[in-house]
Amino acid sequence: MTAIQYLYDNENFIKIEKILTGNYDFFKIDHVFPELYDKCIYVGADSFTLFKTVCSNNYFVCHPSGLYIEEKLINRIKKVSLENCDQEFLAEVTKANEKCFPLLAIQIRSWRTWKSQSQGISYIIKMLYA
Repeated sequence: MTAIQYLYDNENFIKIEKILTGNYDFFKIDHVFPELYDKCIYVGADSFTLFKTVCSNNYFVCHPSGLYIEEKLINRIKKVSLENCDQEFLAEVTKANEKCFPLLAIQIRSWRTWKSQSQGISYIIKMLYA
């Protein structure tokens, strides 16, 4: 997303012909960048389907990224994140933030785990608290 924001900021956004993405993305790219037209976004059903699409169309594929997430992109991501959150959850976060500051959010991804994940996360939290 940092590269797309960079292209947008430097007025090269219109040069993007296609964006290929998997269906596993948390954010839909056109929600973060509504300026993109649907015609240039292709969502593959799975990685193999995406690979076949790339091969059959002779696409040159790259994974552009940037080193820093700038404020403009942070605001875009924050807006989409808040839209995706349940209002009850947001109320709980606000209530917790009144009692404890700062709050620390831990995300557990189901596709990235290690053997003793719960012990590892609790160890990380203890080390951050110390």
